[in-house]
Amino acid sequence: MGQTNLLIPQVKVETRSWTSRVTIIEHIPIMTCGNGKKLKRYVLTDDEGNEIAATVFLEHVRFITPVIHLFNVYDITNAQVRFVPSQYRIINNQYHWVLQRDTLIRPVLDHNPNLRYFFDNLTPYSMVVKKSVGDINNIDIVGAIIDFEEPTIVNTVNGLKNIQRFTFIDIEKIPLTVTLSEEMPKIVGPILEEAANKMSIVVVKRLSFASYKGKCI
Repeated sequence: MGQTNLLIPQVKVETRSWTSRVTIIEHIPIMTCGNGKKLKRYVLTDDEGNEIAATVFLEHVRFITPVIHLFNVYDITNAQVRFVPSQYRIINNQYHWVLQRDTLIRPVLDHNPNLRYFFDNLTPYSMVVKKSVGDINNIDIVGAIIDFEEPTIVNTVNGLKNIQRFTFIDIEKIPLTVTLSEEMPKIVGPILEEAANKMSIVVVKRLSFASYKGKCI
């Protein structure tokens, strides 16, 4: 008999015939890994706030992306569970789920998503601006984008780097500049530009400080 409604930590590589009820709290645009493979990632949470990343490889994206949507609740059954080396983890979980075209994903319409744990982790801007470089890593913020620059190339100690800057403002009207670098201006930049033009409220996760002509985030 299958194991239903397991919490995320209860699902291991060796677990068989399981189902877990999760909310989609984050989706990451298609990216290219170091080995050249293209993939899309999601972050899922259960009712107790446990999180896990879910990976969809390019050949399965067209089957999965129309099925799951941000902040909706789903029962996911028998996704592949794989170990993730620490250097490739996007959240603090040693496992991730691989979603494929034959993964059973059922929407749950009568279950309100539990987003308390998601929003409890947000960092106020007033705390961010007081920190020094290296004091903050993997923070989450929420705010409206009030301005952005076009992508540009800057010269750093590690060579030329693509960057794009966005200015956020929070409920206390404190501005905060967020800099995208490497491939992020191409992948995430258009999404944030659209949010800025629509005056949308945006949640950005896993920000960290870096140094370029002063501190930036």
